[in-house]
Amino acid sequence: MLCHRPVNRLADDPSADDAPSIDHVIPLARGGTHEPANVQCAHWLCNAIKSDREWRPEMAPALAA
Repeated sequence: MLCHRPVNRLADDPSADDAPSIDHVIPLARGGTHEPANVQCAHWLCNAIKSDREWRPEMAPALAA
């Protein structure tokens, strides 16, 4: 959902750059919750880059195809 590219649902390594992870739209560090309305699927790498900031399109990394 962050970079609009599909995640690798079959990733063997959960820390692979294109593996799915749960992103908090409003980060927990900024008062967000674990409620379904505040979470989305994201690449592990995109989520790590976002950290507790607001996502900007220029943050999107080049992922291996």
